[in-house]
Formats: sequence, structure tokens, C-alpha cells
Amino acid sequence: GDIVEFKKNGTTVGSIGSAAGGKMSVIGTNQNLQIGANGANVFNVSTTSIYPATDNATDLGFSSSIRFKDLYLSGTANASVFTSSATVADVTVRSKGSLGNLILDTENSNGLIQFKQAGSEKMRLDAGNLLVGTTDTTPYNNSANSDADNGIALLASGFISAAKYNASPLDINRTG
Repeated sequence: GDIVEFKKNGTTVGSIGSAAGGKMSVIGTNQNLQIGANGANVFNVSTTSIYPATDNATDLGFSSSIRFKDLYLSGTANASVFTSSATVADVTVRSKGSLGNLILDTENSNGLIQFKQAGSEKMRLDAGNLLVGTTDTTPYNNSANSDADNGIALLASGFISAAKYNASPLDINRTG
């Protein structure tokens, strides 16, 4: 039950009380509870969400030494960048769905998906092409010591090319 009830102009706007199991409860009555610091609202709590008072201005966690431990979601995580700063353990992206599918979707026909190791690109999916060891769709057509001299290009057109400079390239063209 309520321990303290807050009113403004005779209308209840919230309370501090005791909930089941002896837990403390802070409840706003207008579908939105505001939490702030230094005289300003920082977070809003509604019956269905927790959200910042200002778009793109509030961090969750404080620094690399004051962090949240785990994040549990049952829906979609939306962000422009996902970064891991793990230095001890591997970083794993895993699908645990019943089908086991992992989908990387750029939602743009010109989108690029890169696979890097130690900052160096090793493979890419680029506008329907799969490029391994090269960023060039014509790895057989380069000059000496070009970064794109080595690699395999599997092109959306059905053309497969593998090359090493000063060696005979392997070119396979799918025909109908």
C-alpha cells in the first residue's frame, strides 16, 4: 500500500509505497513517471516503455568501468552501430531461433557487408557479388603489387574469377 501520496492542486500525481514481497514502489498516476537529475528530466517510464527525455542524448551505462552486465530482449534491437570492445574473449553473433538462420540485411540493393580481421578486409558481399581476398570484381585485371591482385570474385552475373598477379587466372563463366 501507499506510504506517501503526492498531490498537486488536490489531485494525486503519484505515490511511494510497498508492493508484493516487501518491494518499494514508486508510481505515477498519469501513465508516465519522470526520473531526472540536476533539475532536468532524464528518463520517462510509462506502462509499456522506458525512454529518454531527449532523443539521442542519454547513455545507458556510464563508462567502460561502470556498465550494465547483460541485456535480455524478446524483440528487436535497433541501432546504427553495434560495437564490441571485448579484448579477452571472442565475440560471437549467433542465431538461436528454431530455424537457426542468421540474417544480415542492409535493406539497400547497393549495401555492403564486410568481413574484417584485425582491421583488414578479408571478404565482402557487394551488390550481389561475393569477393574473397579482393575488393575488385575483376581481380585478374590489375597491375603488379595491387592489393586486389589476389582473390576470388563470384559475381552476380554468374562469372567466377580467381587470380594472382603473374599467374594464369582461372575464369569460369556460367552459360545458359
